[in-house]
Amino acid sequence: MREIETLVSRFPRHVLAIRRLYAADATFRTICGDYDEALRALRYWQAHGAYSDCRIEQYRELLDDLESEILDNIGGAERDGSGRKVG
Repeated sequence: MREIETLVSRFPRHVLAIRRLYAADATFRTICGDYDEALRALRYWQAHGAYSDCRIEQYRELLDDLESEILDNIGGAERDGSGRKVG
């Protein structure tokens, strides 16, 4: 459930959609897990100083991509109202 809390803290306006999608959609759960892992990796490399600048940038880009994917899923679920993907 750490994955949900990470996303809720990042996107507090979408708490209901996040919880519904997480419960109903295995693909969304995978994306959440990937996001959580990437965030932990970013924090790890940030703690290791200047030698990790390249890795930090890579993880920031990955997090941006995952956030876009998460928001696309949330938007679809909120439009549909069911917590499931539209389409």
